[in-house]
Amino acid sequence: MTHHFVLVLPPISPVGASAHYFWVLQKWLHEFKNETTTIIMPTYYKTAFYDQNRWEFGEWSKKFHQYAPTYLRNNDHKNIYYYPFLSEIENKSSISESFKFSVKNNCYDLFLFYKKTINEIKKSFGESLVLVSWVNNASLRDAAKKENIQLIFNEIGPLRKPYYKQTAYWDTHGVNGDTNVATLWASEKTPFKEWFTHNELHIQPETIRSLIANVSITHSTPQYPLGIALQIETDSNALVFNRGWNNLSLIEHARTRLNLDKILVRYHPNGKALYSGLTDRDPNPLVFLSNVKELWTINSSLGIEAIFWNIPVVFFGNSPVETFISLEENEKDIFYTWFFTRYLIPYDFLFSKEYYIWRLNKPSFSEIINKHLCTYREKQSEYPVLAINNENHARPLFIRPLQNTLNHLENADRNILSQKELLQKQLNSINLLECQISERDKWVNDRNTWIKDRDQWIQDRDNLIKTLQQQIVDRDRWIQDRDRWIQDRDEIIEMYKQNIDKKPSF
Repeated sequence: MTHHFVLVLPPISPVGASAHYFWVLQKWLHEFKNETTTIIMPTYYKTAFYDQNRWEFGEWSKKFHQYAPTYLRNNDHKNIYYYPFLSEIENKSSISESFKFSVKNNCYDLFLFYKKTINEIKKSFGESLVLVSWVNNASLRDAAKKENIQLIFNEIGPLRKPYYKQTAYWDTHGVNGDTNVATLWASEKTPFKEWFTHNELHIQPETIRSLIANVSITHSTPQYPLGIALQIETDSNALVFNRGWNNLSLIEHARTRLNLDKILVRYHPNGKALYSGLTDRDPNPLVFLSNVKELWTINSSLGIEAIFWNIPVVFFGNSPVETFISLEENEKDIFYTWFFTRYLIPYDFLFSKEYYIWRLNKPSFSEIINKHLCTYREKQSEYPVLAINNENHARPLFIRPLQNTLNHLENADRNILSQKELLQKQLNSINLLECQISERDKWVNDRNTWIKDRDQWIQDRDNLIKTLQQQIVDRDRWIQDRDRWIQDRDEIIEMYKQNIDKKPSF
């Protein structure tokens, strides 16, 4: 049987008219680049291809989600259907209400659109359709059931790079807080227990941890009785399947049980709000997990990571692992193995046509597990196993309550203003000193010129004195010569006189 795959992106995102799942579209186009597929998406995704500054075109996204970007232009991909205006969804009081309504309720206009579009695609391709949805979608689920079309829901799994072999959700009912985990487990529990008994030595939680994790937690004594894992405010799972809880109410509830210094809060990396209390600052979430005795969360993937590492956890919202929480202790290891090796899939199989067709042919759970484990083993040599402990890492930061923080910021602003004024005075003093130094340097330069001129004058004077002294010596010598000449003259005169006197008379 030939299959035609259809990607169905949500009609609205948690943040409104924004291409929130553009990376999903990029991943799809990469994995199906050699196949003809159909895409159903909002119209505003078209403009995203022209924005080269989007993070989906960046190196991090390409490496993390494992795709090469696709740059669609005009009619490069001809099989695209765009959502019409859906008043039943878009006329809600807020974006979050519109999103929640589209996820959980069968919207009649949306149901009719899906039904009509499915029939048009069937006429165009005459093949067995496979709908692939990102985020839960009640209208799509009902339309697919009505038209007898196979439907798969996908989502990023809770175990992610770089700390694990990356995983994904693959579910025929939904993802996150509304999956078929409980139903599937109920149908497979008895044969799986038997299979587990025969393979128990090779499939214990310790074995799975060493196979899927790229790190190992070195347990030392946790420093905090309670950890709280917060979620991004626009997380579809936290918005739709929260059972009335949010980040703030969860923290406030914890504070009725424990003092602030006993609670360690872990923010989502993309979270927007700030809450008072001790805040985990380490970039590695496993350091946070190793630092707490128990974890509370609405339905963060960190909760499932806590189960993976055998750390007690309480979910306040809906979670795929609710079944695990309610099981007897002697059954938890069995479900642990089933969930992490059978239910979750290796990320390499996300949007893999061959894998999807293979799964739709309903292989046994043992065949699925063997395929998954083989893939994890192949990946094992790609990542070194790192030891993680809760020592020698970034110390938690205490965030003050909002009013205290505002007062602190106001005081800080005043201090900054005072510092600026002081700095300006210092700059003025420096400028004055620079002027004085410049004047001093000019005076020193003039003084040096004067000294140079004086030294030249002294040199000239000394030369003149030397000349005069020589002239005096010459003069004295001349006087001596003159006196000698006079003496000689006088002697000659005297001699002549004597000669004259001796002249005989005649």
